[in-house]
Amino acid sequence: MPQVILCISAHWMTEGTWITYMEKQKTIHDFYGFPKELFDIQYPAVGSSEMAKEISKVISTGHIQFDDQEWGLDHGTWSVLKHLYPKADIPVMGFSQGSIMTMGLLLQSSLDLSHYICFSGRTLPEFEDFALKNPNRGNKRKVFLAHGKLDNTLPINHALRSKEILEAIKADLTYKEFDGGHGVDSSTIFETKNWLIKK
Repeated sequence: MPQVILCISAHWMTEGTWITYMEKQKTIHDFYGFPKELFDIQYPAVGSSEMAKEISKVISTGHIQFDDQEWGLDHGTWSVLKHLYPKADIPVMGFSQGSIMTMGLLLQSSLDLSHYICFSGRTLPEFEDFALKNPNRGNKRKVFLAHGKLDNTLPINHALRSKEILEAIKADLTYKEFDGGHGVDSSTIFETKNWLIKK
């Protein structure tokens, strides 16, 4: 089981780069028009201000700002974690970007995380250049990369290029394409859960 989860959600739109800093986080229902049962869901995972400080030291994208009251766990976070860790017994922290920043952490940051999950993202050129100059960058880093074949927001070629980069740096890669668009289908969530258990 992981000691802490850093969730990089594309649903948290900010000016600059932020990370949650509160120990108690609210469950955010940032959607509308769905059944009441979805709005009743709570995911009371705690945060970790200590780990937030550690992450801020190694992110090279500029000044990291801490949020200790405004945000929490949006549906880009809890809708996945509720299936993976239904007891909500692992500290979770939010980072204000999407899968793109997960690739940035993997390819450029000195933070030594063991597992990286990237759904429907891409690799920025600056991260790609840095990684390819460090061919052993991916050693022992476990990556689950999934992308929808019908994604019109970030077409599948972005995932194929990320796959090439991760293979080049010798990451322990699990790659999946699914029949869908820009999102995550239920079968992929199930496979991600099994991947975490096995890895």
